[in-house]
Amino acid sequence: MAGETHSGTGYEEAASSAFPPFDFSTFPSQIFWLVLTFGVMYVVLSRVILPKMENTLARRADQIAGDLDQAAKLTEEVAAVSAASERRMAEARARARDLAAKARSEADVEIARATDQADIEIGNRLSAATARLSQARTEALANVGSIALETAPAIVQRLTGAKVTATQVKAAAKKVLA
Repeated sequence: MAGETHSGTGYEEAASSAFPPFDFSTFPSQIFWLVLTFGVMYVVLSRVILPKMENTLARRADQIAGDLDQAAKLTEEVAAVSAASERRMAEARARARDLAAKARSEADVEIARATDQADIEIGNRLSAATARLSQARTEALANVGSIALETAPAIVQRLTGAKVTATQVKAAAKKVLA
């Protein structure tokens, strides 16, 4: 096998001939198969693959457009709901302010009324206390002389040891005051 030589159209002929795609004798068959292959590929692409791709792209475009439309509608709904919510919140705040102002004014009126009533009551108590104090002072001043006459003999006895009568204290007081 190693020593065998090939004769005929074997390796020697292949080595002497040109590269088959550049061999002019094979051009017609190469052109035939080229046209046939590209024709089949064109038909398969144009009739099967490209329509499927176009359908897929069209479906995607329709779905994206639908999703965008739905998103726009939802955005509008959210904006409307948000505006309504803001409006209700503003109304609630206004009502709360009105109620607070009304309660505050009612409380101010009640406080003013209670303060006036307390002032009147305090004034009445003060005038009654002043009258009682005045009466007590008058009574105390009226009794000062008699109390002094009663306690003076006891004080003199304690300080000096001598016994003094109330008439003696009266006479001494008259001398001092005269």
